[in-house]
Amino acid sequence: MNPYAPPASEVDPEHLARITRRRAWRVYAFFLTGLYGLTMFYSFATDYRAILIPDLLFSGVGLTGLFAFAFRKRVLRPWVWVVWAVLLPVWDLLFSFVLDRSTDETGGAVETALVFLLVVPEYIALWRYAHSSNEIWRS
Repeated sequence: MNPYAPPASEVDPEHLARITRRRAWRVYAFFLTGLYGLTMFYSFATDYRAILIPDLLFSGVGLTGLFAFAFRKRVLRPWVWVVWAVLLPVWDLLFSFVLDRSTDETGGAVETALVFLLVVPEYIALWRYAHSSNEIWRS
């Protein structure tokens, strides 16, 4: 036995990678919730429109799925999240380009593109939650 040999690690690199990925999803979920909260508060306080209520509901359900994915919790059924993973991006596109006429043409397009870049991970998380999270749905 060599007294100068480093000790063997019992940490599984794959387990460590899973923990790191979950932590990133959790940080993203809190960040996006804060951003949505500030945006909704500002929208309701300065320029209330009735169309903001369904948008708040759609976003709230999407954030619920994001948190359930990030924290590995079962919420509702997988088929609900399959539907929501498709419905949420469709709603966001419809809301941004058809229903919400509060922004001007040029600034609105740039703002919408930036928002979509920010929420694409949410769509991915909902899809993965519905399809690739067997360990959550089996427990």
